[in-house]
Amino acid sequence: LESYPRDELFQIEEDVLYDHAMGILQLQERRRVALFARRDPVGRFATCLVFTPADRFSAELSARFTTLLEQAWRGTVTSVASSAGSDSALAQALYTLKLESPQSPTPNLVELEQALADAATSWNDRLRALLQAKLGEVEGRAASRRWRDWFPPTYRDNFGAEQAVADLEPLQAVLAGQRFGLRLERELDLPAHRFTLRLFHPREAIALADILPPAENFGLRVLSEVPFLLHGKDSDAVALQVLSVETIDKNPVDLSGDGARFAEAVAHLWGGGLESDGFNRLVLGAALDWREVAILRSYSKYLRQAGIAYSQPYMERALGAYPAMARHLVDLFIARLDPALGDAASNPRHEKVELIESRIAAALETITTLDEDRILRRFANAVRSTLRTNYWQTDEEGQPKDWISFKIDSRAIDELPAPRPLVEIFVYSPRTEGIHLRGGRVARGGIRWSDRREDFRTEILGLMKTQMVKNAVIVPVGSKGGFYVKRPPANGTREQVQAEGIACYRTLIRGMLDITDNYVLSAQAAPLSSRAERGTFEATERSLADARDDRGGAVQPPANVVRHDGDDPYLVVAADKGTATFSDIANGLAQEYGFWLDDAFASGGSAGYDHKKMGITARGAWESVKRHFRELGQDIQATAFTVAGVGDMSGDVFGNGMLLSPHIKLLAAFDHRHIFIDPAPDPAKSLAERRRLFELPRSSWMDYDRALLSAGGGVYDRGAKSIALSSEACEALGIDVPSLTPADLMRAILAAPVDLLYFGGIGTYVKARAESDAEVGDRANDAVRINAARLRARVIGEGANLGLTQRGRVEAALAGVKLNTDALDNSAGVDTSDHEVNIKIATGEAIARAELLRAARDPLLFSMTDEVGELVLRHNYQQSQSVSVAAEMAGEEHDRLERFMRTLERKGLLDRAVELLPDTPAMRARAQNRQFLTRPELAVLLAYAKIDLMEQILHSDLPDDPLLEGELLRYFPQPLQQKFPEALSAHRLRREIAALQVTNSLVNRCGPTFVHNVGTRSGAPAAAIARAFAVVRDAWKLRELWTDIEALDAELKAEAQIRMLVASQRFLTRTVLWTLRRLPLPLDTLSATEQLGAAVAVLDDLPTSLIGEAESRAVAERASAFEALGAPAGVARRAAALETLAAAGDLVLAARSSGLGLELAIRLYFRLGERLAIASLVTAAQKLPREGQWAAQAAQAVQDELAT
Repeated sequence: LESYPRDELFQIEEDVLYDHAMGILQLQERRRVALFARRDPVGRFATCLVFTPADRFSAELSARFTTLLEQAWRGTVTSVASSAGSDSALAQALYTLKLESPQSPTPNLVELEQALADAATSWNDRLRALLQAKLGEVEGRAASRRWRDWFPPTYRDNFGAEQAVADLEPLQAVLAGQRFGLRLERELDLPAHRFTLRLFHPREAIALADILPPAENFGLRVLSEVPFLLHGKDSDAVALQVLSVETIDKNPVDLSGDGARFAEAVAHLWGGGLESDGFNRLVLGAALDWREVAILRSYSKYLRQAGIAYSQPYMERALGAYPAMARHLVDLFIARLDPALGDAASNPRHEKVELIESRIAAALETITTLDEDRILRRFANAVRSTLRTNYWQTDEEGQPKDWISFKIDSRAIDELPAPRPLVEIFVYSPRTEGIHLRGGRVARGGIRWSDRREDFRTEILGLMKTQMVKNAVIVPVGSKGGFYVKRPPANGTREQVQAEGIACYRTLIRGMLDITDNYVLSAQAAPLSSRAERGTFEATERSLADARDDRGGAVQPPANVVRHDGDDPYLVVAADKGTATFSDIANGLAQEYGFWLDDAFASGGSAGYDHKKMGITARGAWESVKRHFRELGQDIQATAFTVAGVGDMSGDVFGNGMLLSPHIKLLAAFDHRHIFIDPAPDPAKSLAERRRLFELPRSSWMDYDRALLSAGGGVYDRGAKSIALSSEACEALGIDVPSLTPADLMRAILAAPVDLLYFGGIGTYVKARAESDAEVGDRANDAVRINAARLRARVIGEGANLGLTQRGRVEAALAGVKLNTDALDNSAGVDTSDHEVNIKIATGEAIARAELLRAARDPLLFSMTDEVGELVLRHNYQQSQSVSVAAEMAGEEHDRLERFMRTLERKGLLDRAVELLPDTPAMRARAQNRQFLTRPELAVLLAYAKIDLMEQILHSDLPDDPLLEGELLRYFPQPLQQKFPEALSAHRLRREIAALQVTNSLVNRCGPTFVHNVGTRSGAPAAAIARAFAVVRDAWKLRELWTDIEALDAELKAEAQIRMLVASQRFLTRTVLWTLRRLPLPLDTLSATEQLGAAVAVLDDLPTSLIGEAESRAVAERASAFEALGAPAGVARRAAALETLAAAGDLVLAARSSGLGLELAIRLYFRLGERLAIASLVTAAQKLPREGQWAAQAAQAVQDELAT
């Protein structure tokens, strides 16, 4: 009472004073805030006596008390009287307030006292109290001591301890190594479309310029930013940025429902797992989580690659404008592909899909603009066309994978550019995008590191089209893949860029394997890669008997993948531009996945054939080059010839190619770095120098020994301003300009008057006159490219891909240049890889059967390198030969070729516009101008004939025919045929290999229209025609004749060879037709071959005693015609005998029906023919006019009638 304010003692009521005195007494010097208030009887004034711990009381605190009291009493503090004794723990202050009116209410004094206590409590005390409440007494006090110094005064002035406690979680996460922390909150008085983002970042604040675009992509506008730097003792600082934001469209945000989803999306964005674009506004706008947004983003990326006419921002706006539709699209994706709903045909899935489809249909009716309607329909179409996805697969830690892969039915995608693959796999991640296009179930092709972000699918599609044609010679049809690196290291070294490329390549391969079926062995057999490490199988000392297993062949679908297609376990890849050394990486991933192909998944790795060491691609192209020159009357292996080219000696195709003849005179060449000119090279010396460069690691033309250059030669940098040329160089290049820019000089090299122009480097250098550089699609070489009309080379060899456009090839061929296509010339590389893959599958079968130890496989594989090379080069030889025969017959076959193309178009196999083949009016015009199909065009049709025939054979029982067992074996090198015949018979691609072999044999020997022509005339299906062909070929021993004809190569008898091969083709047409018409179908191939072969054997060399004088004279006349062309007498007679030997079938039937012996039947047959002058009638029929389809058919009908 002695310390009680004197004025108050005079005015206070006794009972109030008593209550206050007792309350003060009960304080007992306790360090807390206490309030004792009274109101005067009139109600105009109030007094508040406040006790506060003395060490906390200050003018600042008193001012806060004043504010609190004025707010609570609705008045004004008119005076403050404070005192604090030195021996007291408490300070007291008396606040006198003048109230606004006598009716002002008295506040709740308990709540007011608490408010004063809160104001008097220090920020650190509040922090401690909150942490103790959260963590417990001991841990809370320790946490308070640790964190109280982290928050600077500026933070404390703006935020209470409650904010600090909430901020500790993201703060600690950042200190623990997390790249980013985030907390969302909303003050009570803010509208629903506004809230606060609290961003935490290590060491320094994020630049506002880096915050605004991502925020806008989330549909937010940043209104203000307040930055703070939080740091403690001996620790890195953490930057806190408090952002006030609002939704751009003013739509409300429910932080309790949307906040966690939004925070997760922002965290993944900052962590690199989510791209920053307008799709992110669907997190708040359509209630999609970050992975669901990634689904739509992935489809938009695919649609852009698929050629949709709308930009990504436009697609983002369309989905943002119709968030319900975005939600429906994701729901449709989930309904079709979520493994939780059972298999693809489950009732729950069907019902859910139907429900969502109805919602989508209804939603589409509300779309107001045509463009937005088209966009949303394309998204829905893409989702419906998706056959598989890895979306529900997780990594080893149970987290979603960093990439999403879709398997898409290409033929179901709306407005997809032609040609359409069968299926394609699109792999999306923020780091890379990639695609793999497949022309069929069994397909193969390389994976390219593309530099075309906007249209890499277009690039890959063009390569796949070429690959389809190129792969006509091997088991798989064409496929092609590629990927684009989206985040290359800024200013990175070559090694860093390569490392990022490898990482992206791995993502593409993983994405493909994620959704590919596998073959699994029986329970007793583990996958080859897991049985033992390479080379250690022998060390296990297990006997072959112990190693035996009962190999199963079940197809195992990938985990957590719904399949809307059938079994699809065949997936193989190869190297391509930028991925030449990646095969081991791909095979390692295949083994990691336990994929059944093991290290056959990617050919050419460390346990595969080295194409450069074999020189196989160049050697294959050289078969075409040699044929061109033989047909021009020159043997380039024996006489000198001039060459210009694209490439350098360090490259596989160019380097190996320029070593394949000792008589090469390389006058000029260029690559991406240098230009080489040697006007009059010495063939022997220059060959030796080229070989030295080839063996020198990373050599260039600059390493060429200048002393070995002929007069006027030199090596020049492509970056030079101009290049002065010697008179010798000008003469060699056929120009009269002494100085040229590098681009002009390279054009002069391409147009040089040489014997051979050889392409061994990347790029398209020749186009047709009517083509623009933009149409070519190779901007890097626009400055160098020439029109085909400028070519002066006699022969072109395409060791590299796309050296000329197809239109350029045709234009060159019409001008008299000898060339094929790149797909035909350089097919040896893919052919070698195909043999490697199939050999590995076969040896895998042998290992599974315990017929071969794993450690012995690689030595066996490498021991067969030379024989594999010969098998492959045989294909190159035969394909080029087939084009030559087709070119010889192009005039008489013109109408049949037109009908054949129309048939392929009706089947949907061929698009003439895509393949740049003449349409029907153009074919008529070319017939009138006697400009028949050129070699490049015929090469394309030969490939399509093979593709069509093989597909039809595979859909028949022909591959299982016993006659084709030999075809299967002949595909493989002799050691495999001899040691592992059972493994070869059990080969997983046994049917495909057998079909390939008979397809190649038939089309190579009979031309592109054979099956179509025979089928039209006989009504027989393709498989029956192929079966009859195999019977005729073997019964008449045509392989022996073909071998003898081809042995004439060295004698430069190309015309004789082609004429005799044409004769054999006509013979095959006649005898195959006879077989289909006269023998019971389906053919008993072994029996038919045996019986017909017996008749051929009796006829033997056609003695006059058997066939009579007239037939003998006819055979002799035909033989003389071949001899006149240079054919040796023996081969000429055998080719001439074919027309007579065609009667063998009739003779067999005649002998059987008459009961006569075969020899007597033969004599009677030919005597009767002689009496009836059948030979004269046949000769006359052969001379009937054949201009036009109907005349040709009539003439052919007469011949057919006479032949039977």
